[in-house]
Amino acid sequence: MSSIEMIQQEAVQRYINNLQYFKKSHPQVFKKISLLDEAINTSQYSEKYSLEYIEEGYFDVKEISSGRFLYGENSIEYSKKLANNLDKSKDKNVIEGFYRYYFTKEMVEEAKKQKAYESVESCVLPVIDFVYKYIQNKNYMKQIKKVIFLGVGLGYHINFINNNIKEPAIYLIIEDDLELFRLSLFTVDYTLLEQDNNFVQFSILEDNNSFRKSFDKFFDIGYLHNTYLKYLMFTDNYKEKFKLLQTFIVGQSHMGYTYDRLLRKYMLALKPIKEDYRFLDISKHFENTIFEKKPILFLAAGPSLQKNIEWVKENQNKYIIFAVYMILPTLQKEGITPDIVIHLDEQEEPFKRVLKKVDLRDYKKTIFLFTPSIDIDWYREYGIKDRVFLFEDRTYYKINYQSLKASSVGEVGYFLSLLFGTKDIYLLGLDLAFDEESGKSHIDGHGGGMDLSMESENVSLRETYLKVKGNFRKEVVTNPLFHDSLLDANIISEDFKSEDQKVYNLSDGAYIDKTIPLKIEEIKELKIINKDFNEIREAFMKYSSTLTNEDLK
Repeated sequence: MSSIEMIQQEAVQRYINNLQYFKKSHPQVFKKISLLDEAINTSQYSEKYSLEYIEEGYFDVKEISSGRFLYGENSIEYSKKLANNLDKSKDKNVIEGFYRYYFTKEMVEEAKKQKAYESVESCVLPVIDFVYKYIQNKNYMKQIKKVIFLGVGLGYHINFINNNIKEPAIYLIIEDDLELFRLSLFTVDYTLLEQDNNFVQFSILEDNNSFRKSFDKFFDIGYLHNTYLKYLMFTDNYKEKFKLLQTFIVGQSHMGYTYDRLLRKYMLALKPIKEDYRFLDISKHFENTIFEKKPILFLAAGPSLQKNIEWVKENQNKYIIFAVYMILPTLQKEGITPDIVIHLDEQEEPFKRVLKKVDLRDYKKTIFLFTPSIDIDWYREYGIKDRVFLFEDRTYYKINYQSLKASSVGEVGYFLSLLFGTKDIYLLGLDLAFDEESGKSHIDGHGGGMDLSMESENVSLRETYLKVKGNFRKEVVTNPLFHDSLLDANIISEDFKSEDQKVYNLSDGAYIDKTIPLKIEEIKELKIINKDFNEIREAFMKYSSTLTNEDLK
């Protein structure tokens, strides 16, 4: 047997060993590779690449259509140089997983005087101040604990880095080209990565929803080691993916929803509990109610609502109108009265800002869906208790009723629309993106806009731009805050939309999984419906209750 034949045989055996490893340890990756193998073997898929052995003693990947090589040089030597770029410095190839807080001694002393629920600084600043006093502020790490690989190539550099670290580590390996990843199974022994107590999370050809889940697994393992995440980008093709990683970090729930707010939420919920308000059971779909026979038009605060408000006005009697609370002034101005209103933000200023413009006493045939942490003192005087139904958001007072943990009211409204058992749901204003012409994120009087030609250098929830699939356009621009909501909406579609439910997205914004893009002018003419308020309220009465003795205990 010639030396080249021996090398080829070793590569095939390495591929077989890797397949066995993925089948056992990472079955989802194994399934993708197996399907690609089958498609290649049955000529259903035409390969883009070929694995070439170069006589100088290394493999390279040739693009069949162009004849270009992936490395174009000794891939092993190139990979060694690439691996050497990953050192223990804190300012090179690093993502910082925690915010840096800067404050004065006076701020620390003031924070110590506050109660835990009064501000996030009350407990955080004294702790961080203590750490800053004693931490050794050196520019290098004692050891590398977590590494993100953006792109695999033939994978040589991954093994080199693993050998250099020499201590248990946590890896996230990302590759969006499944065929290229399959070729790396011939060249690199992935089984070596999980030796010595390493943890490895693979993200291979994943959409953003799955990628978020893979990242969360990686991020949650050894959470305290997220201070410095080392990364290596194989090609510039992963710049958008890199930005997405950063947005996942700044979009962690505790960044936008701090513990002091959670404490206040739990405390405020005690008021409606004491006054026997009814809690909505969100653990199951409604059955045999008015919603099974009537279409719902869910209205959120995106710019698409502004552009189509006249159509809503003309057609409001053909749908059960379900709207977010913050757009009530806009709807009232146009003579539109929603049948159901939803609000979940327990902050006082936004809630009262609407109350200055509308009188809830005028909404005698409207159901209000609130979280129990919205202070009932704000709306008690309006006499709407018999039409208020509470759903739990991050609180757990009702046994088996489940609780939500969503990013914003838009996707919660979408979730509840599905839960009502409605067969035809129309979404308008759930853009989750910026308007292409104006740069606006919301309707007038509700939030601002962005100059889409300017982007902050720092990654932030509101001022970092991401491109996602559009509902009507190929791509639209969003930010991390909207992107989190979009991922939530996609998960809601996956987990809660039944086969007999149709969801039509009328918004010129981001595409939501399992919805049907539909322009206003393409909607088939619907008949005026009988929106019996008593029937609507009866449905909510059927699926709600006050706290039982068991709940109270």
